[in-house]
Amino acid sequence: MPSAPIDLGKYVTLRRRQDGTARVFFQVPERHRPLDWPSLIPLPRGHGRKGDLSDGREVAAIQADAKALYAELINQRNGGAKPEGRTFKVLIRRYQESDAWTNLKPKTQKVYTSYLNHIEAWEATSTPRPDPSTINQADVEGLLGLFSDKPVTKKHTRKAMRLLMIRARDRLARGQSLRRHPAKDTQVSRRDLGTG
Repeated sequence: MPSAPIDLGKYVTLRRRQDGTARVFFQVPERHRPLDWPSLIPLPRGHGRKGDLSDGREVAAIQADAKALYAELINQRNGGAKPEGRTFKVLIRRYQESDAWTNLKPKTQKVYTSYLNHIEAWEATSTPRPDPSTINQADVEGLLGLFSDKPVTKKHTRKAMRLLMIRARDRLARGQSLRRHPAKDTQVSRRDLGTG
């Protein structure tokens, strides 16, 4: 006797396995998905995944996680609070916790930190606060304009911004091409450096 279908929530998809279990995902179509979201989010999150839809506890965990993810999606679409990961402060901390950072010599870390601190201070004092996922070339030029009288600081702050944006872009685990980052298009002329 066939069983009634289970409503697991909006955007929940199943991939049936041969053994009768299923892989369960929260899958938002690309056109509706925020840029920093992966295409598939396995459900339930943070719980053991057996894929046994006859287990009431697993189904309840899937439904709760799907409901929370849907609420977060709607909140982001409506311009609500963005997740913590979408600030320069978090990008800088993630970079400083990475192997790429720990492999640098201490003196290099100290120099990079000074330029990363400029970016962090700019973010803290800007209104509205710049969002790394929506920043544009004009925003980067606004940051660099603060150092018009310091061409070397301007050049290295631009390099630090470019490094952060490349790392943020590479962290997006999607199989699609992404937009160019705005710091790459911002040029520091030889005249600004005092060499031309």
